[in-house]
Amino acid sequence: LNSLVIGSRLDHAIESSGVSNAATTSHTSDANSSTTTASSCRLAFCGRLVTPMDPTKDFSRIRWYSPKERRGVISRLGDPHQRQDDGKIVRYEVFGTDLFKKETLLKPFLGMKLVTHPQGDIGELKSAFGTSGKFRIYFPAGTTAREGDVLIMPFKRFVHDAEKKMRQEDLILPKARPGSRVETTKSKNKNNKANASGGNSSKNKPEATGQIEKVKGDKLENGKYPQAIVAGV
Repeated sequence: LNSLVIGSRLDHAIESSGVSNAATTSHTSDANSSTTTASSCRLAFCGRLVTPMDPTKDFSRIRWYSPKERRGVISRLGDPHQRQDDGKIVRYEVFGTDLFKKETLLKPFLGMKLVTHPQGDIGELKSAFGTSGKFRIYFPAGTTAREGDVLIMPFKRFVHDAEKKMRQEDLILPKARPGSRVETTKSKNKNNKANASGGNSSKNKPEATGQIEKVKGDKLENGKYPQAIVAGV
């Protein structure tokens, strides 16, 4: 253990158009030709041996993986909130698109984490939004992202993973940072219109009078009839 292990792949020759004429061409021309016509990469690496391993038995102990990612775009912002601890205006919900196809089943991706770019805020995919492949993301600490910003879903695919899941062990949701909802000018105008129409509803409500000509049905316990025929309305 703790031995130095060195690996290399230096046996690939660098192909260049000027190698055969190296004795007759100048140093400058050789350098230019050798740097521009290399067809393979020459590698060397080293490391310390930390544990013994039998490649015929313990190969599954090595967690080989490929880093992958999906990218989308923020198409809509949720309601603005003023965060309590720093006073910043943030959004706890945003809506994205271009991450999935319209026919993609979103259920396997629910709970996956996404990162805003360039802000770096981490949120969680909560649900679909509509039927065109859009989705809703919740940010427990809020985000300052804007419409058009990039959403990234990074994950790892491990070679010997029987479940073949998209792993995100490195991404952790931040703690919740609550805030109070900010009333925008648009919502104020909408509320004012609703209040104005509601306050005048009794005044503008049409009224009509008539005369009961006949009642129908059996008399109820409260002395009233279930139906009446009215004229002159």
